[in-house]
Amino acid sequence: QVQIRIQKDEIEKRIAIHQKNILDLGGSRKQDHKELEKLETELEQQKNLLMHEKEKAIQSDLKIQDFEQLIKTRYENIKRTRMEISQLEAARLSKQAQLEVIENAEQTLSGFTSGSKNLILAAKSGRLSGKYILLISQIKTPIEYETAVAAVLGDLLESLIIDEKDDPEKVFSFIEESKSERAALLVPTWVNKTQNHGNYPFEGDVVAVKDVLSINEPYQAVVRTLLNNVFIVKDRKVCRELLPKLPANAKLVTLKGEVFNSNGLVIAGKEARVKNISRTREKEELIQSLQKTVAACQLSQKQLDGEEKQLEALENDLRAEKQGRDTVQHRIIELTDRVNELTTKVAQIHSRLEWIDSQESDLKEQIKLYLHLLQMGLL
Repeated sequence: QVQIRIQKDEIEKRIAIHQKNILDLGGSRKQDHKELEKLETELEQQKNLLMHEKEKAIQSDLKIQDFEQLIKTRYENIKRTRMEISQLEAARLSKQAQLEVIENAEQTLSGFTSGSKNLILAAKSGRLSGKYILLISQIKTPIEYETAVAAVLGDLLESLIIDEKDDPEKVFSFIEESKSERAALLVPTWVNKTQNHGNYPFEGDVVAVKDVLSINEPYQAVVRTLLNNVFIVKDRKVCRELLPKLPANAKLVTLKGEVFNSNGLVIAGKEARVKNISRTREKEELIQSLQKTVAACQLSQKQLDGEEKQLEALENDLRAEKQGRDTVQHRIIELTDRVNELTTKVAQIHSRLEWIDSQESDLKEQIKLYLHLLQMGLL
């Protein structure tokens, strides 16, 4: 009986220990569940944050691509604008050089062959006093009539207009004393203002030379008188048709520069001085073209400055976006590490809960076995 009692006490003691262990395991389970809930809540939050940061990274990459494309386009525009400026600058230098050639030709009277050149140079040097104006500098001829006007004027293209205040005899004396070549002189005070300036007796495509010229004031009267009864026609055929109607001392000139006089004299051939009469027009056109080129160059430079400022702003935006993306990437790494850490802890708690369940089950089986032995009264 004593032996049985000792064994029964031992079994009851083991049962009590197992029950206590089961209670302890229950406490641990409760604690683990509480910890698990906390970890899973944080894990879900960290996953959401991670997903949000990854979406931010994707959007940042797209913005960076857009910035890079805009910067590439801006660089191409800048390259193209710089090329345009270079071409415009080359054109400006070329036109400037052409203008200097024309101005130098004007100053040196290049192409002049008569004594007018000597008179102008003498006046500039002070050897001849007075004011002398080149006829060619006071008229402007439409390009389609330049050959005709140059032909009909001939040597008179190099005429000098003597100022009304100056004495023409002074010029004649200088020519005699210097033995200068022949020169054509226009003396406004000697113009016969009673000359007929009526309408010409022609119809059709006939124009008076004095009507196609642009003449500077105050020389309109003298120039118009010089060219009175000089008419421009299309060709020789028209000239022959109009010759019977041509007034005395009148002239017809074709667009090719063939001059028909009322006395039957015809002067034909190439007129070398046409380049002198076109010089004023060419200079004016060149100045206008040069001004347009300079304006275009300035406009392109302004556009280039704007594009470079835009490029600088885009590069600053790209740099800021890349810095922001780097911050996001760093945050993603931190969040990923935290998610992995929490995932590991959650897995560990799940494993521990499984172990607790297994231990509790084993303990309950042992208690059940002990209780059965006690009921049977056997070990």
